Amino acid sequence: MPSSFIRTASIAIACLIGMITKSQALYNPTMGLQGAQYSAAAYCLYEDVGNWACGPACQANSDLTYVWRVKNPSKASFMFAGYSPSQDQIVVSFRGTNGLDYANWCTNSDTRTKSYPFGGNGKVHSGFFDAYQGLSDLVIQVSRDIRAQYGATKKFFVTGHSLGGALATLAALDIRRQLGLGANEITLYTYGQPRVGDERMADHIMRELPNYIRVTHYDDTVAHVPPFVSGYKHGGFEVWYKSERHDGYYTECSNYAGLSENGQCSNSLWFKTGVTVHLSYLGIPISNNCYRTQPSNTLAEANATEDIVYELVPPIQQEFAQEEAFLN
Repeated sequence: MPSSFIRTASIAIACLIGMITKSQALYNPTMGLQGAQYSAAAYCLYEDVGNWACGPACQANSDLTYVWRVKNPSKASFMFAGYSPSQDQIVVSFRGTNGLDYANWCTNSDTRTKSYPFGGNGKVHSGFFDAYQGLSDLVIQVSRDIRAQYGATKKFFVTGHSLGGALATLAALDIRRQLGLGANEITLYTYGQPRVGDERMADHIMRELPNYIRVTHYDDTVAHVPPFVSGYKHGGFEVWYKSERHDGYYTECSNYAGLSENGQCSNSLWFKTGVTVHLSYLGIPISNNCYRTQPSNTLAEANATEDIVYELVPPIQQEFAQEEAFLN
């Protein structure tokens, strides 16, 4: 084979690898901790989140302001959004599976999919897609409102734990598409999230959201459902905290469109059956880091006639509520 051809091919491969590497997000541990606390706050009592006086999860990112809350009781879905002056970003966070319902992930055999209608020709998990669609219009309305309030150049930080991570992934795609954001105007950090769709869907997510970090913890079983063998694939750059007890050490694993999931992080374990580790990320009891946790969804709430509750809590009310909580 001519040496000139080999040199040309080598240069082409090197350039391709360089482009791929640059498209991959780099993990920021500080942002990782911020995202975990924002994800934890989504489990707190609705009213406390609106006042941004929910306990340790709110105190960790204490200056979040202009907080909107959106919930869809029929889908047991909840999210909040606001603006952080110190981080200079719009934060959007989704609640995960409430109460002890996380155990359902271990036995959930529902792997039904539907076509994802917004590009990529992939299949998306039906339940996750329907749950997000129940919030979608208001998520976009809130995102536009906060950006109009604080500036059209403000970037987005989207996050969520468990089911909330799946919803956050779909929301990040939706926000980028509907607000016309550039690839570097939105960052997604998820924690212990399940797989969202098939290989084409995962590839589409990675192309659209290059700043996508998917944090996993030891043998967290939720991060491995629905199973890979059922046709599902993860997107995102994986950051694996590989000890059962949080010691700060992690491994980073790249993930590229067109390739199988990386086997060097959490996929390297033979058994991925951890349940208690799902509730703790970066040393944070992520579903129990509040003064008051939102009770599990009740039948009355699920059958509520008012399908979506949409509420704005102005900053002045937040300040009053924070002072009151401190005094009490």
